[in-house]
Amino acid sequence: MEGYATEEQQVEAIKKWWKKNGSNTITGGLLVLAIFFGGRAWFDHRDGQSEAASAEYEAMMQSMRAGEKDAVFSRGDTLLQKYSGTPYATLAAFALAKVKLEQKDPVAAEAHLRWVLTNNSEDGIQNITKLRLARVLLAQDKHEEALKIIPSASGNFKSAFEEVKGDIYLAKGDKEAAKLAYSQALLALPADSNNNALLQMKLDDFGQATTSAEDNNQ
Repeated sequence: MEGYATEEQQVEAIKKWWKKNGSNTITGGLLVLAIFFGGRAWFDHRDGQSEAASAEYEAMMQSMRAGEKDAVFSRGDTLLQKYSGTPYATLAAFALAKVKLEQKDPVAAEAHLRWVLTNNSEDGIQNITKLRLARVLLAQDKHEEALKIIPSASGNFKSAFEEVKGDIYLAKGDKEAAKLAYSQALLALPADSNNNALLQMKLDDFGQATTSAEDNNQ
């Protein structure tokens, strides 16, 4: 299933975001709690949680590479339950969803992705999750539900969301809507994107080629 081709890049992006924002940023409410519960002791607990979650996630990844699915699910559940406030829980939920898709269990994959939507409100994570969830819903023929999950304003994700919209409309049999969505996806891509050729092929299947962003800039 598409949407996981840049998994390592997305993982690194989440980690970098956490290092930049998560470990140094604290809201007013959390600051009050930190002072109330002993200041430094609270921060030490918070840092300890992140370190423990990081170790658990790395062990989970080792289990994935070794094909130890039972260990993957066990460690993933630990991250979701004990370390839900860390970015490693989000990474674990993504990994669990991927494994469930490989096991042909889109219902379970959907549940893990919805967990992320509920527990991580960061905009980039929300977009990644909605994109993957739309494809999982498409795999279950939940076309209308998949369309509803796609945001109206998606910024840098516009092309990816328009492409999945095209796939959904095509699965519904609405070729005109699919063609329009693919065209919008192509226009939203940089001229040097690797996905240009794929989108053009999808449009060519309708017997009508559409100009790329490069053509429009000429």
